[in-house]
Amino acid sequence: MKIFVNFDSDNKDIRSIAVENGIIRRFNINPELYSNCETINLNRCFLSPGFIDIHTHFLHSALELDGTDLKKVENIDDIIAIMRTEGKNKGYGYDDGLWKIKPNRYALDVISKTEPIFIVRADRHSIIVNSYALGLLKIPENLKNKYTENGIFQDKSLIWINKKIFETYTESDRQRAFETAEKLAFKNGITTVHALEGGDGWGMEDPEFMLKKEKEGASESILGIILYPQTVNINWVKERGLKRIGGCILLDGSIGGSTAALSEPYCDDPSNNGKLYFSDKALFSLVKRAHLAELQMSFHAIGDRAVEQISRIYNEILTKYPNENSRHRIEHCELLSQKSLNLIYKNKIYLSVQPIFEYLWGDELYKVRLGNRKTNVYKTMLEKGIVLGGGSDFNVTDMNPILGIHAAVNRLDSDQKLTKKEAFDLFTANAAKFSFGENKIGTLKEGSYADFAVLSSNPYKCPDEKIKNLTIQATYKKGILKYSNY
Repeated sequence: MKIFVNFDSDNKDIRSIAVENGIIRRFNINPELYSNCETINLNRCFLSPGFIDIHTHFLHSALELDGTDLKKVENIDDIIAIMRTEGKNKGYGYDDGLWKIKPNRYALDVISKTEPIFIVRADRHSIIVNSYALGLLKIPENLKNKYTENGIFQDKSLIWINKKIFETYTESDRQRAFETAEKLAFKNGITTVHALEGGDGWGMEDPEFMLKKEKEGASESILGIILYPQTVNINWVKERGLKRIGGCILLDGSIGGSTAALSEPYCDDPSNNGKLYFSDKALFSLVKRAHLAELQMSFHAIGDRAVEQISRIYNEILTKYPNENSRHRIEHCELLSQKSLNLIYKNKIYLSVQPIFEYLWGDELYKVRLGNRKTNVYKTMLEKGIVLGGGSDFNVTDMNPILGIHAAVNRLDSDQKLTKKEAFDLFTANAAKFSFGENKIGTLKEGSYADFAVLSSNPYKCPDEKIKNLTIQATYKKGILKYSNY
């Protein structure tokens, strides 16, 4: 038995925690009465339930970690300089939303004309290749357009090229990438992730690999995995005994890429209001079949037109085939109408949100694209009684729940700011509900897993603007130390 002592927490009645076989057994026992126990002194640091990141493309993103990180570049010249310096042929995470000059194949030719080069946009909705790579690719005639001529792959052509890239990875590549990303998760206090993997553009090798990890995690102290296979193939899911389907099954695109489906045109592109990727008929059929197969579902919907589509179809299905506890999800839900909000509440739809998006893009990019339209109305959603959970969308942004909490508390639009408790719940207690795991993860209670994130100090006592400065001192998974910064 292990007994954790000398910590701060948001529950002043808990002074010690006894852990046995990875489970919290008892509170407030005196370690001096147990001669065979191991006493773990947390040095007055703050003990939180282990964080849960409910929206990651975990393995997909892990495989990207061996490329050049382009998250901080500010223009095409930066891309060229950093990729030349690092000598890598792939880069990830550039955000050209406000750039006057956009990258294309000719810009990447400056890096190399004799080796294939490709870069992936921050939202993962665009891939650009250089002329050499474009010459190697045999693009199907039905996918060729003015964009692919310039080395830019979006929508259906993006799915095609993604699959080409992911076909090159081996099982050992995946194992190595998983171990690297697992360390990153533990370093950030994360003990469970929802892994949204695979799909038409990536194949099903990643979900197969992560399914093995999910089963290992049920009995071992590795990172907890909740797998969402991003496929419309219900038989594939049922044959493997899974209980959920979807994740980023795209109903629209992104605000940054001006492809999110809006009810009104983009302010900086009045001829464009994005587009829906599914017809009502096709989406209704998929939702109905998955619901009747008793699968929890999740779909990517960012613009208000996409959110309206899925909330309306969820309503049609749940009205005809009621299930009070389906916990169907919508990912992102950044822009929505009052009508959609009402339907989401009525049908108890869970919303997977990413507070970091507003922190990174809300004050600039979103204002340019959307004007004064309100985005990410988390306070309104919570006051309505809707369950929200927090995620990073790794590798769109880094796995960093502390920064996500900081972003939710420090919103520029004061009417949508969350309290610290509400923000913490996004990544703990509420997040656990998304996988029906509230009795095992997300809270400190007897019978739950001993999943702990140990913070440098009490977040409830620090100024709101200082939350992002908190650090993870240690992470425990089922009572076993997985990361230490002491």
